[in-house]
Amino acid sequence: MSCADPKKVRASAGTAAVLGLIACSAEVLPTTAYFLLGSRCRRDCAFCPQARSSRSRADLLSRVTWPEVALDTAIERLASRPVKRVCLQLTDSRDAAVAVDAFLGLAKTIPVCVSATGIDLAQAARLLRDGVERITLPLDAATPEIYAQVKGQPRWDITLRQLEELAMSFPGRVGTHLVAGLGESEEEFLRTVDRLVRTGLTVGVFAFTPVAGTKLANRPQPPLDSYRRLQVGHHLLRTGKGDFTGFRFREGRLVATGLDRRDLAEVLADGEAFRTSGCPDCNRPYYNERPGGTCYNYPRPLTAQEASREVEAVVADLAPRRGGLLERRWRLVISGAAPAAWNMAVDEAMALVHARGLTPPTLRLYAWNPPAVSVGYAQSLAEEVDLDACLREGVQWVRRPSGGRAILHDREITYCVIVSQSALPGDLLATYRELAEGLREALRELGLEAVPVPRTARPQGRSSACFEVPSAHELVVAGRKVVGSAQVRRAGVILQHGSLLLEFEPERLVRLLKDPSLTAERLRARAAGVGELLGRAVGWEEAARALQAGFARGLHISFSEGCLCAEELELAATLRARYETPVCLLPPANEGAGVP
Repeated sequence: MSCADPKKVRASAGTAAVLGLIACSAEVLPTTAYFLLGSRCRRDCAFCPQARSSRSRADLLSRVTWPEVALDTAIERLASRPVKRVCLQLTDSRDAAVAVDAFLGLAKTIPVCVSATGIDLAQAARLLRDGVERITLPLDAATPEIYAQVKGQPRWDITLRQLEELAMSFPGRVGTHLVAGLGESEEEFLRTVDRLVRTGLTVGVFAFTPVAGTKLANRPQPPLDSYRRLQVGHHLLRTGKGDFTGFRFREGRLVATGLDRRDLAEVLADGEAFRTSGCPDCNRPYYNERPGGTCYNYPRPLTAQEASREVEAVVADLAPRRGGLLERRWRLVISGAAPAAWNMAVDEAMALVHARGLTPPTLRLYAWNPPAVSVGYAQSLAEEVDLDACLREGVQWVRRPSGGRAILHDREITYCVIVSQSALPGDLLATYRELAEGLREALRELGLEAVPVPRTARPQGRSSACFEVPSAHELVVAGRKVVGSAQVRRAGVILQHGSLLLEFEPERLVRLLKDPSLTAERLRARAAGVGELLGRAVGWEEAARALQAGFARGLHISFSEGCLCAEELELAATLRARYETPVCLLPPANEGAGVP
């Protein structure tokens, strides 16, 4: 039983103290009795002192010592129920599962749990049928890649499948462990927590703890603020008081939970989010921390002062008090289809009226009828677009107030964001990335996972077509661009609009542009419509719903559906004439001073 004498067993130091078997002074003692069963583990987990290649002391698991105690005496002391449950920690060894039988007689008087590494589904099911109340199979790693690095065999997906099958067969009686700080992002960690919780599994969250003699002895523990965010995310998911779709991440870091300051503070007020998680009555004192050191998992109820301090810090982190983007309610305008000049006039009018403080931040969704080619502010329509080809195909043309390259607006949906610079602080690239979170969540809503374009994947050289060249701030799906965005700032207001491709017709775009180097094959390799990537048709209405949900989730805002106000309509009617005049064909240097 992890010791040579079959009449002895290893108990955690705190357990041995609770049972009166050793003298131990500690501020907090365990509420669960922990025993380590089995000889040296056959597995080689890089963080574990019991791993086969570990050079750690044989009596360690995590940073806790496990002294040998007499088996009969331990069971006799347990019969008086000085603890609320028994947890048996099994190594992956031939004798581990057999040793459990010695404790099963206790199951009628005290709950017995098993945390097992290396047992199969049949063994787990037998233990649950034989009286074990709960069983835990440690997944430990939040991603398959990290699992392969720190745990090896079997694969992450095999362990996950075992967990899911057990959870379906024994609802409410199966759990797992996840270790934070092995190299995963907060987004990866919480996405896995969400999957496990939705499967019905209990998740015990651990902070990685380096132990001398293990392969990861030199890796530091995760930063406490990061671990606190993971605890909050886990708490919201397991209690049902939050939803992963409402979480917002920036570069893998959790930045918002979908709850405002007051609601988040209220949910966290009792401090339960920061306590040891896992099976009921499991407090694991000093498993991840030294007595008197930084407390990752509180092994007891928090004092009012502790709870207030932890809640205040995490609320300030995840729901900052600022009168800007995060605390604003936006207007949603769904305009339908309109001619090119009217669409550009409306976007500009919304920006000018918002600069006067008459309207809230706005997301506008619209289409183009008839189809149109728009070019960026710095481009010349006459030089970039084959106007004769457009006339033959019934396609309008217009120059946008924002930058970028040429786009064919036909089988796509266009969005326009109007927001003050004070509500979305940062330089041009920072605001592009901020708004890209809304687009990323919109694509996720449709079933596509987008990532920022890799620096090495950005094509070099000039192109007339927006969708041939992804910019530094843009997203790609499977290496192909599906949405293009452009921005202009004027009078303290950001106007950003872009096009989400529902279908992509590179042959048609090549016919409408004058760029002789442009080919359909090259465009098709670098861009795609969402319908092609999903293998199904995506309608305009579905895309509009996805954009609304994505911007709400990605920017942590809420929407009130509205319409253009009288000032916007009046100004758009005036601006429309400018976008319809021949001067719109020329680049900005040839225009009058009043033209955008």
